[in-house]
This record gives sequence, C-alpha cells and structure tokens, in this order.
Amino acid sequence: MGCSTSTTNMEGTKTPLSSGDKILIKQSWSQFTSTGSLADVGVPMFAKLFADYPDVKTLFSFMREGGGSLESEAVRNHAEGVMGVVGTAVESIDNLEGLVPTVRSLGAKHYTYGAQTAHLGPVGECLLYAMEKKLKEKFTNETKLAWLKLYDVISVAFQDGLEEEGRKQG
Repeated sequence: MGCSTSTTNMEGTKTPLSSGDKILIKQSWSQFTSTGSLADVGVPMFAKLFADYPDVKTLFSFMREGGGSLESEAVRNHAEGVMGVVGTAVESIDNLEGLVPTVRSLGAKHYTYGAQTAHLGPVGECLLYAMEKKLKEKFTNETKLAWLKLYDVISVAFQDGLEEEGRKQG
C-alpha cells in the first residue's frame, strides 16, 4: 500500500475529502486513540516502520543513541508527537488549509534530519498499519481510503516543506 503525493486541488489531494470521509476519519481516530495514550498507539507505527524500512532508523538520533529500544522514553515521546500532529489534522479536518503551514514547517525542519520525500509513503503505510492492527474489522476499506485522502493532504504539505528547505540550503 503506497501513499500518493500528487496534487490536483486546494486540499492537495487527487480526491477531496467528502463529509462521509470526515466522519469515518473522526470516528476511527476516536476509537484508535481510546485504546491507549498517543505514545501507546504511536509506537507500533514506528515498530513497523523500523522493521520494514531499517534504513530509516538512521534518521532518528534516539535510534542511534542508547541502543534504540522501542520502549525508550525518546521513542515514546516522538510517537506521541507524531500522533499529536495526526490528531491535530483530524481536529482541523474541516479547515485543512489552516493546517498546511504547520505541516510545511515540520517538513522543513525534518529536511535537516535527512528526511526525504521517499519516506512519506512508508510512514503513511505504517500509520495505517498501526490503525488497522488496533481497530481490526472496524478499520474498513472505506475508512482506509478516507485516511489515505487525509494522509495525502499531510504528506503533500510535508513534502512542500522538505523541498522548499532543500532549495534554501541547496
């Protein structure tokens, strides 16, 4: 499962989020986050990311230092931060345009860590994996498609930030 990052409309997605998509996203996020803290629900995403894409580990200082345990406070803090951004996207779902500058800024910041646009697909894939693993049959194909649309908005803005910072430093 890959995540597309091509843009064709205001929200940055090939297909805009429908009101039904927004409901599915809000409901599934509520169900997902009710199963534990943001760190608890985020760590499985990073476990999958590091298992399936081990080269990505080198981008995270907390994985290079101190043995890189997934149970470390640093990993949990990062997972909590990433899930916090996703939660903000869910909360902003009716005004995603307002979220774009924040996510672009995150993309620019991550450029300095060595993040690349090629990492965006695997991150989205692993986010959806964590949600599907936790929600099981509640994470329907329709819900997954809605999340892909939302992730497309996030990844396009993040990619814009990466590329803009690359041009500045380039």
